[in-house]
Amino acid sequence: MNPIQTESAPSDPEQELSKVVKKSAGWVVALGIITILLGMFAISSPLFAGVAIQYFVGAAILFGGIFQTLHAFQGSGQNKPVFAFLSGLLAIICGGLMFAKPLLGLSLLTLILIGYFVADGLVKIMYAFKHKPESGWGWVLFSGIITLLLGLMLWRDWPLSGAWAIGVLFGINLIFDGWAMIFTGTVVRGAISTLADKSENIEE
Repeated sequence: MNPIQTESAPSDPEQELSKVVKKSAGWVVALGIITILLGMFAISSPLFAGVAIQYFVGAAILFGGIFQTLHAFQGSGQNKPVFAFLSGLLAIICGGLMFAKPLLGLSLLTLILIGYFVADGLVKIMYAFKHKPESGWGWVLFSGIITLLLGLMLWRDWPLSGAWAIGVLFGINLIFDGWAMIFTGTVVRGAISTLADKSENIEE
């Protein structure tokens, strides 16, 4: 009886660890489902989601400007404090305008997003042609063309695109992240169940 007890004792911590991991994976799956629902809500109400995002960005810029202004004159040099103070003051003004004029702030964020898509698309296209003989260059070219077309499409409808672009793109990103969480949690739960079945078969 003693040898059997000493061999089965280590399995208890392993079972507890498996339960903890499976429970955590379950929470990841649940969080993924919630994230997908939030993404669907953002897509169905893009203006509301976009305004919420621009409020968050505006708050970050506003508090960053306040912090930079308060600490502007703690730096060394004659011109550094002046430039830091002016930069912080500009950030405060921009953050305040994003709170006072949410639709204007949303349009500006969309314009920045357009610039990013156009620049990123052009960079990917040039990179693809530069590495054309290598494998995978076609996918990079395809990604660059899609990104560039998306930027041009947003630019064509700007500033009207500001009413939906940020919210829709944010919602799509949430949906992809949610599915990634669900996939990860499901794979982990499946792997733990497989290991548990194998360990039971070995003990038998």
